[in-house]
Amino acid sequence: MPEHLTQTTYTHLKTQIARTLSEGKERARRAVEQETLRTYWKIGHLIYEHLLQEKDRAEYGEQLIPRLSLDLKMGQRRLYEMLQFYRSFPIMRTFAQLGWSHYRLLMKLPTEQKRSLYLKQATRSGWTVRELETQIQADARLDPQPQSPPPAGPLPALRGQLYTYRLINSPTGNGLRLDLGFGTHLNHPLTGLTSPQAGTFVQTVPTPSNTYAVKLTEGRSAAYHSYTAVVVEIIDGDTLWVDIDCGFHIYTLQKVRLRGIDTPELKTAEGQRARDFVNAALENLPFIAVTTTRPDKYDRYLTDIFYHSGTEDPEVVLREGTFLNRAILKTGLAERFKK
Repeated sequence: MPEHLTQTTYTHLKTQIARTLSEGKERARRAVEQETLRTYWKIGHLIYEHLLQEKDRAEYGEQLIPRLSLDLKMGQRRLYEMLQFYRSFPIMRTFAQLGWSHYRLLMKLPTEQKRSLYLKQATRSGWTVRELETQIQADARLDPQPQSPPPAGPLPALRGQLYTYRLINSPTGNGLRLDLGFGTHLNHPLTGLTSPQAGTFVQTVPTPSNTYAVKLTEGRSAAYHSYTAVVVEIIDGDTLWVDIDCGFHIYTLQKVRLRGIDTPELKTAEGQRARDFVNAALENLPFIAVTTTRPDKYDRYLTDIFYHSGTEDPEVVLREGTFLNRAILKTGLAERFKK
């Protein structure tokens, strides 16, 4: 083979390999960056939920980050940033173009609207960190009085126990029934329960024969009706139609109202944004978890909704999923419900 042809093909091969190596390193760098973002967001979520559980102990909250820093051998500043990361972006979507340094800049913006605006523009335009910082500083000179985010009071999540029921007396006096909620009662064998009484809470247990037995349970969480459900229609920022699986192959279509919050009327721009937020949060999810206690004056059940895009395990969705009611509050698109 002529030497000049060999040299030409070799040069071409070398160029291809060099390009492939460079592209592979860039993909690996981006993959590491995206995994870092997901990890930091998850840690921020864990810290936030833990602080919420201990909200009545102010001194505990002050000591938590320093103690975690010492035990985990991680800087306090980074832990605080992770917590702020979750608070600033309660619905996490990663973009290949953006890394941790981009989000550190975005977290400093005062409102959810500004963070969303710059997030979209930086992604669309492929801004570097320096370009994003320059754009934010330029806009700040034009708008020197940024708005403060509206305050949102604490709203504790009611995370019940899936498929737990209260025993009630039959209205005909013929034994006990399971109260499934929503005005639905079920006659079901109570085999294995010793002296069952009205008011007792029971939880279903799968059996080898593909049926359900029940066992005694207790605690405040047992008093809530907690099920999985499919979103049928999002009416506005705080009202939805959902198809609820009550167990035992029994389903109920309910118009539910998110407990504890009030979003603006749908005819307003703020109301539209609130519904868009809920749409984005629940879009393409196979199911959500719902916990409810009672209906409001319009006969809509007051509901806590939990969602999780990273799992299809109902227990994990209910236990670890994002609390939608609180997420809307944190964006400033809703107010605490005024009785």
